[in-house]
Amino acid sequence: MAFPRPPQVCLVTVDPSGDAIGAALAESLKRRAEVQLIGAGGPLMREAGVELLAETTHLTAVGAAGWLAVYARAWVRYRLLLLALARRRPDLLVPIDSGGFNMPLVRRAKRQPGLKVLYYVPPRSWHRDWQVAPLAPVVDYVAAPFAWNTVGDDGTGRVRFVGHPAADLPTRLPPQDEVRQSLGLALDRPTLALLPGSRRWELRMHLPVLTEAVRLLRAQVPGLQVVVSRARNVKAQAIEACVRAMGDAHAVEGAGLALRAADAALVCMGTATLEACVLGVPLVAFYRCTRLTLLQLLVWKPSTQLFALPNIIAGEAIVTELIQEAASAERLAEEVLPLLVDEGARHAARARLSEVARLLGGPGASDRAAQAVLDALNGRWHAPAETTCEAEASETARCAS
Repeated sequence: MAFPRPPQVCLVTVDPSGDAIGAALAESLKRRAEVQLIGAGGPLMREAGVELLAETTHLTAVGAAGWLAVYARAWVRYRLLLLALARRRPDLLVPIDSGGFNMPLVRRAKRQPGLKVLYYVPPRSWHRDWQVAPLAPVVDYVAAPFAWNTVGDDGTGRVRFVGHPAADLPTRLPPQDEVRQSLGLALDRPTLALLPGSRRWELRMHLPVLTEAVRLLRAQVPGLQVVVSRARNVKAQAIEACVRAMGDAHAVEGAGLALRAADAALVCMGTATLEACVLGVPLVAFYRCTRLTLLQLLVWKPSTQLFALPNIIAGEAIVTELIQEAASAERLAEEVLPLLVDEGARHAARARLSEVARLLGGPGASDRAAQAVLDALNGRWHAPAETTCEAEASETARCAS
C-alpha cells in the first residue's frame, strides 16, 4: 500500500507498564521504517519519539473502584484524544493493554471512516480461554502476547502471536555485577528488590509494610542490601522517606534495574511479576487494595483463584501470593527469607520461573509487534510467512553465509 506521506500510527496506553511497551514498539518501528508516531502515554514513549497528544499514565486504575477515582481526568483525556484522532486521522490506531480506557476509545474512534485498529496486548489475554469475539466488531488486528490467544481467533486470522514484551527485558539490561556496581552495591552481599507499585494508593498501602518487612529481615540476614524500584510516573519524594527509614537502601528508576540487581524480590502484582520471571529473580507477589476495591472483589467474584501473572500463565501457584491482610510485614519477611539465604530454594524457584518465561515467546516481541504494525499498514497481514521478522532474520543469515 502506497502512502503520500510517512504513515501515521497512534499508540495509546494509560499504564506505566504500557508506556514501556509502547516505547519499545516505537523504537522498533523507527528502526524498521519511516513512520510518524503520535499517541497517548508517558515519558518513555515521548523519549522514544512519540508525539504525545495527551499524558495518560497517571490514569492507571485497578477495578471499577479504581476507575471511579480517576474518572473525571480520564474523561477529559478521552475527549481530547477523540478530537485529536478526528483531526490527525492516523492510518492505524494501536491501543496497548489498558482495556478499561482503550476499548471505549476504540469503539468511538472506529466511527471514523477507514480507521484500522491493531490491539497490542489485548484485555485479559492472559486467560487461557481468551476469545477475540468481544473485540472483533471494532478491532481489525490483534498482536497477541500468548500463543493460546491464536486459539481464540474467530477464523479470520486477525490474531497473530508476537510474544510478550516482557521477554525482551533480559536483552535490554546489563549483567547483574555491572548493575550492582553502578548502584554502589557490594557484589557478594544478599540483595532484595522491593517493587511497591506505580499507583499512589499502592505506594500508600505498600511502602509502610515493606519498610517494616525490611526491618524484620535485617535481624535475620546480615549485610542485607535493599533496592527500591520507582516507576517513572512516581516522584522521588513519594518514596524517599521510606527509603531512608530502610537504612542501607537504594532507590532506582524502573523495575528492570532493581530486579537485575537482586537475589530475590517482593513484587506488587502486575506486569513486574512477569519481569521478575523472565529475569529469573525468585519473588513473592503481594497486593493490598482499597476497601472499595475489596468490596468489588467480594461482590463480583473473580474468574480465577490465582492473581500473580506467573501463576495465571502456569495454571498453578509457582510463586507465593499474599493478598490484603495476608500481605503483612511478618508474612512478607517470612516468605522471602528462604529466597535470600538458601541457594537451593533460589535454584528451585528459578527453574519454575523459567518454565513460564518460555511461554512468553522469547526475546524479539517488540520487533515482531513492529512487523505486525507494518504488515497491517501495508495490507500484508495475511501474506505468507516470509513477511515475518523471523523469516527475514533467517534470510539475512542465509545471505550472510
